[in-house]
Amino acid sequence: MDQVPMQEPRRAGGRRTGADGARRGLEARLRSLAVGSVVVGVGLALVGATPGLDRPDSPRARAAGLDTSFATDVMPLLEKYCVECHGGMKDGEKVLEEGLDLTSYETLMVGSTWGTVVEAGDAENSLMVQMLVDGDMPKDADEPMPPEEIAVIRSWIDEGAPNN
Repeated sequence: MDQVPMQEPRRAGGRRTGADGARRGLEARLRSLAVGSVVVGVGLALVGATPGLDRPDSPRARAAGLDTSFATDVMPLLEKYCVECHGGMKDGEKVLEEGLDLTSYETLMVGSTWGTVVEAGDAENSLMVQMLVDGDMPKDADEPMPPEEIAVIRSWIDEGAPNN
């Protein structure tokens, strides 16, 4: 009697069963997983590249949107603690320690002799916040800027430091 090679049984719809079918099914699932991983990876990279979104407590991460105003929240703090040495007048001359003028949004964003002091969207890496938090500024003040007022400046910077 001649031996007839056995063919792998087929399911309804023509799909193979057994080891070959299992292997093909596994390959299809792995391809789907790979595509899904790429999509998730790209999404995470985009979120990671957006300043301020990496911390859930940052204002940019809040769904409420922009809350802090330069004109009504930040500028009064700069006038109270900073302008005396950074843009104020003394003996008829403008005082610009370190070349920093904090009398307007435009001059603040120019920065100092050493470069920018505000990194829009990134308060943690903004020299202004670092110096306020460390107590290095205001230099000649009786007391440092209170943490809740530093938080206002930090929020404004994390929100992108808009001229609002």
